[in-house]
Amino acid sequence: VENGMKLVHKFFGAGWVKLLFPWGTNILLTWQEYFAQDLSNERRLFHHRGEFLIWDDILARLQSFARNGAGRALVLSGGGGQGKSRLLLELAKTLETQADVPRVKFLRIGGRSLDDESLDLISREKNSVLIVEDAHRLDEALGQVAIAAACADNVRLLVATRPQAREAVISALARHGYAERLESPLNL
Repeated sequence: VENGMKLVHKFFGAGWVKLLFPWGTNILLTWQEYFAQDLSNERRLFHHRGEFLIWDDILARLQSFARNGAGRALVLSGGGGQGKSRLLLELAKTLETQADVPRVKFLRIGGRSLDDESLDLISREKNSVLIVEDAHRLDEALGQVAIAAACADNVRLLVATRPQAREAVISALARHGYAERLESPLNL
């Protein structure tokens, strides 16, 4: 994504970057911004417009973490296509309608390491749930996010990954400020 943004900027200018990459340099997005393409009517095959079916107490457990997990991290793991993203979308939509709960922000990282401005933005978050999706695709960025989020005020870090990367993600979080502040992982 970062390389694509650079190429578009080089050949077509900043206006096209904003048009093609609507999240721009802001890595903290609302659920509406983060899932804009997946909720679009133009998307025919893979989308998140269907009704959410609650098949376990996992949504309630995520809501409890959002309310009571200040300063903590939680890893959610599940195979590709099992519904991690759809579950996180439903969590964000549900919390948005409730009073006295932290706001939800999705981090658009794209696998690259983060610049100082992005890290500063994360570290200044207050009373929010920061969601990192596809953590199995991130390299050093996950550690950077963990360090910045650990410095933030009342932030809950919710990290979604595939099962094969779960232990590596847990290890990265533990090494970067969450050793004693990790909740038991949730598995789909």
